[in-house]
Amino acid sequence: MSKLLARSTAAILAIAASGGVAKAQDNGHAVEILGLHLGMTPSEVATTINANLKKHSVQQFRGSISLGSYKSPEFMTGEFFMEDNPSRWNGAPNIEYVTVEYSFMDDPHVISIDRSMYFDKDTAPVIDELIKSVVSKYGTPVKTTNYGRTLITWNWGGTLKKDASAIPFCQGMIGAYGSGPFGFIRQFNFGFRPEEVRRYPECATTMTLTIDQLDDNKSLAGRIVFSIGDLNAIGASYQATLKSMNANAAASDEAIKKRASQNAPKL
Repeated sequence: MSKLLARSTAAILAIAASGGVAKAQDNGHAVEILGLHLGMTPSEVATTINANLKKHSVQQFRGSISLGSYKSPEFMTGEFFMEDNPSRWNGAPNIEYVTVEYSFMDDPHVISIDRSMYFDKDTAPVIDELIKSVVSKYGTPVKTTNYGRTLITWNWGGTLKKDASAIPFCQGMIGAYGSGPFGFIRQFNFGFRPEEVRRYPECATTMTLTIDQLDDNKSLAGRIVFSIGDLNAIGASYQATLKSMNANAAASDEAIKKRASQNAPKL
């Protein structure tokens, strides 16, 4: 084994720890990233992170959404886990971040997972070996592009294996949710479009892997980002949220009108 390959073996094993192709079922919920699965509860996420991510810090994010005159109570939108590593203050080499986002429900579940890993020249995995390893774990992707940055896409339960034309749309939707724990709020307040939500079943469960080359060695990976999202669950959460928000907004507007009529000066 070459020194270069030996040096990156630990990183590759950490990225694709389980052997064999992931048994994705039809909805992709059996696909795991660092032991995390779509559909997990916050308590299950905490247990899994504590078992699989060494020393780390946790940041919970809370927010609310608005419709008309009604603003929802705050709810937990997601959690951000960062590996405790002194080197993070020096350009963040050899560090790992995990972000999970939850559905807007009384009983929240994971709707998207994002895992980012950064490497220096001494720990970076060999890109070709990394790709072989993740394909062995997750199965044949529906698309792989390489334009200096490698982007690999998998799909479970959707239509991308039969119709590749929807791949860019699904990649964009996964990026919108996987980019931070306020993805759902941001999309609800500013980004949801009915015509897009109707297309979510095309994506179903979609996962992307982005690999950026190390600056001084193009055969090595300097940054790796896994992002997976359940667009069907996101769409269902959106519809349920919209129904609830419409009812609450109507009640709020009615209450405002009632108070206005009661407080109107008598002439």
